[in-house]
Amino acid sequence: MAHAPDGGLLVRGATTDADGLFRIWEGSDGLPSATLVADTGRLAPVKVTESKVPTAVSLEKPGTTVPMEWTLSRANATVDLTLTHTATGKKLTERLSQPVSDSRFAFVWDGVLEGISAPDGAYTWQITATSTDGVGGPATAQGSFQVSRQANPHDYNNNGSTDVLARDASGVLWRDDLLDWPSGSQVTTATRTRIGSGWQVYNQIEAAGNLAGTSTGDLVARDTSGVLWMYLGRGDGTFATRVKVGTGWQIYKNITGGSDLNGDRRSDLLATDVSGVLWFYKGTGNSSAPFATRVRLGSGWQVCNQITAVGNIAGTAAGDFVARDTSGVLWL
Repeated sequence: MAHAPDGGLLVRGATTDADGLFRIWEGSDGLPSATLVADTGRLAPVKVTESKVPTAVSLEKPGTTVPMEWTLSRANATVDLTLTHTATGKKLTERLSQPVSDSRFAFVWDGVLEGISAPDGAYTWQITATSTDGVGGPATAQGSFQVSRQANPHDYNNNGSTDVLARDASGVLWRDDLLDWPSGSQVTTATRTRIGSGWQVYNQIEAAGNLAGTSTGDLVARDTSGVLWMYLGRGDGTFATRVKVGTGWQIYKNITGGSDLNGDRRSDLLATDVSGVLWFYKGTGNSSAPFATRVRLGSGWQVCNQITAVGNIAGTAAGDFVARDTSGVLWL
């Protein structure tokens, strides 16, 4: 700092527009005023001047991408981006080292987070822009957006994609998260997660759809003594402590769930007993009593050795199921 001949002060500094020597004096309003006397030619610290990130995103349609753009005050910078799913804390980080044009940096998100379809819910984004010439400190910008995925009765981690449950020979239950779009004419597994051990105590495990009124799928399991247990999905891929549904279920040869069979938007259960009678258990949406009193649908089902509730595959309002008879014919 030095005194100018007119009594003002000469100060070395920078503004958002220039870097150099400034003359500081008292303005007519009594406040300090500054005028650039000599420009060093160095750029000012980097600033984020504009952000274009959608506030709501639907990832229901396979292949949907999410474009994001940020404009900086200058191009010689790098941008570090972090996307965070608020509920789980899962993150995606990306470095944008080159602008796509002028000082505009862009990123196109494919809707995948940590190798699987991104979960439903709130997200935050943050960028840190750092100049490559070392002038000034980093600049930041942040915001939020909402991802929507349609509820899926066979989805246990709230990302809209179907999950497959499988028990291995040692009694460990696993969850395979599928990518709900084909790759090379196949639907592939995105990742496999261990749920827990001890599932060898059950002789039947069924994905039962949403039994408790939430958006997450649940499952039921019958133990070797005939007790039926319900496991409520937590929405993060795990299950709550089991709840006893009832006893006497050893009379059933086949049990299947996951379809809304009466059009009331609740998952129901079907079971065939050892004499070949088909029974219908209406879902109540009540976690403490998930099924209404059973209703007899008909006899003669001993000709079928497997039944499976498959959801709505015929285009009507209610869910459907398929049955395979002993000669290998599949019936809808």
